[in-house]
Amino acid sequence: MRYSKPKEILKIVESSSIGHILRQSQFVEAITTQINRLLPKTFQGYYVIKNYDDNSIVIAVANGTIRYGFLSKESEILMEIQKQYPAIKQIKFVVDPNLM
Repeated sequence: MRYSKPKEILKIVESSSIGHILRQSQFVEAITTQINRLLPKTFQGYYVIKNYDDNSIVIAVANGTIRYGFLSKESEILMEIQKQYPAIKQIKFVVDPNLM
């Protein structure tokens, strides 16, 4: 170990399972930032991205009022997300009262 060649930490992390988790969290953070720009400030804290796969995102919302607000802006949100992630084709909203 004493004379081993130095390695870049980013390369090690990206090739490990931690790298996959890091990419997922960066994706969720990027989507959340895009959504925050389109919605009123009063919605912040009342929704969270629960899951995503290759072509859809599941967003949990605190109540029906917030869900309705998302539904009214769904096309705008989807278009904004597709600018950076064109594979995303739909958004699903589920009500999770535990978010309040």
